Amino acid sequence: MRFTVLDLRSRWLSLLGWALALLALVGMALAPPVIAPAAAPLRPVRRYATSDRVVALTFNVSWGHEMPRRVLAALADSGATATLFVSGLWAARNPELVREMLERGHQVASLGYRHVDLTTLSAADLEAELLEAGRLLAAITGQDQVFLRPPDGRYSDLVLETALRLSYTVVTWHIDARDGKEGAPEPIARHVLGRVVPGAIIVFQASNSALLTDRALPAIVAGLHQRGYRTVTLSELLAETD
Repeated sequence: MRFTVLDLRSRWLSLLGWALALLALVGMALAPPVIAPAAAPLRPVRRYATSDRVVALTFNVSWGHEMPRRVLAALADSGATATLFVSGLWAARNPELVREMLERGHQVASLGYRHVDLTTLSAADLEAELLEAGRLLAAITGQDQVFLRPPDGRYSDLVLETALRLSYTVVTWHIDARDGKEGAPEPIARHVLGRVVPGAIIVFQASNSALLTDRALPAIVAGLHQRGYRTVTLSELLAETD
């Protein structure tokens, strides 16, 4: 009789185990599917989120040497630090000026190899463009490039993905100084100072085609200092902590 009881108990435990397993399977079937969160879309850096009064003055340089020299002089006179985006082709023709930028305490970054719309290039041509610019700038500066600005700020998913794969951070801007047009320096200064916010990235033109940049800079930098702002390089800006 004792073996019969044990046998029945064993069967009941076995049935109970199967029932629990069945319930678990049913629960899994009825549970809502787990959907992985979608990856955040790639975006260029336009502004750094901070409450500190810091801004990055950035300049695009792709041809000529007169305005770049005048801009460097204006920055020195104003006591401002900046990041200069230069094309690889321009840098190859003006290596001494690129080194002078570094010697003056500024940062040099990539504007691509040529001043072309990167969104019009094939994947292979785009990669070659960025690699050649990086190679040239590294040879001149002794530094690997970490920032890329697409000429005219034009980018696509392919541009962003390729830049990321090549270890670049794509940077555009929060404020366009609009200094590449004819006019007077005073409206440029008012335009920039009226829009400045903590962490802003401001873009200026420093090729020979820009006629007013060096003349507008003193009032802009003075106005920033009066408002309690510091000018920093992009690397310094992105390393800021509140």
